[in-house]
Amino acid sequence: MRPRRPSNPSPIAAAHLNDERHPPCTPDSPPPAPSPRSPWASPPRRTPPTRRRSSTTPSTPRPRRRHHRRRVRQRQRRPAPPDRRDLRRRCALLPGGSSASGAAYVEIPTADLVGRRDLTVSAWIADRSGPANVAAAFIGAPVASGASFSDGYWLLNPANPSGYVKSVVTNAENAAAPWTTETGAGATATPTAGLRTPAGAALYTTVIDGTNGKLTLYVNGVEAAEHAIGRDVADFGANLVAYLGRSTYKDAYFAGDFDDLAVYGTALDAEAAQALYSDGALDRAVGSVALQPTATADFPLPTSSYGATISWASSDGAITVEGGTATVARPSPAPATPSSP
Repeated sequence: MRPRRPSNPSPIAAAHLNDERHPPCTPDSPPPAPSPRSPWASPPRRTPPTRRRSSTTPSTPRPRRRHHRRRVRQRQRRPAPPDRRDLRRRCALLPGGSSASGAAYVEIPTADLVGRRDLTVSAWIADRSGPANVAAAFIGAPVASGASFSDGYWLLNPANPSGYVKSVVTNAENAAAPWTTETGAGATATPTAGLRTPAGAALYTTVIDGTNGKLTLYVNGVEAAEHAIGRDVADFGANLVAYLGRSTYKDAYFAGDFDDLAVYGTALDAEAAQALYSDGALDRAVGSVALQPTATADFPLPTSSYGATISWASSDGAITVEGGTATVARPSPAPATPSSP
């Protein structure tokens, strides 16, 4: 049993925060523990193992074990700090909280983001903060010495204080009040421009097209807003910071669930944005179907997911699919064997 899947572009970086090898991402699930091999974990300590020798018995030479030091270092690896989450093949469930509370957020490596004029950021997000000044995703300049926040950035907030989706870039330099230069859907100066926040999880795709001077927001594969811009990520400098769940403002941290974060080094067009949504909706439809190893009775299949239409095909001749119903062909009962007199 397999669904028909659309094609997708290839990202320069992706984090499938929920896949078939890990439990599904649900609001009731506890936040995943950081991996001991997290790329943001502290470096291992270089303390050599202690060697003990008897003062009365001469030491006996032993074969040298090449992997001994590696084993020691493996045991001494420390997990990531509690305010970060490993992105690899995990869902991210962020609880939110004040910026001074030490609440969880995700720090994203920025080496592949520096100097990008064109960039697409896409993620499935379920907002639990409600309408507020928070940041679900942020890419920007670091906080300069003596300053309190970044003077240039891109910021995504699924629900600004007016209840609209916000995806903006700072379109001019104003270190004292960068929020006054925001351009895009739900910007501080135009909070009701764009689309109201959808209910439940949705795919938020922002296309920063610095080459053509456009900022486009897609929600569930549909264009929600497009604005002309004069700045892009390349204008934010060579030392970027990037986060999920916070910005460099002193605002509260974002509370919500993330899945399938992907960053593309190009400005995706409308067709590619729609394909991202269709593909993600398909994955969630497949995840909602629990198939038994052996089917002995007909069973239903979802024909839509997050607004996307799903069609199914069967690779087993004993199962036929018509619309949203899978029909199982049952073998005819064996004829009764006459009993001997």
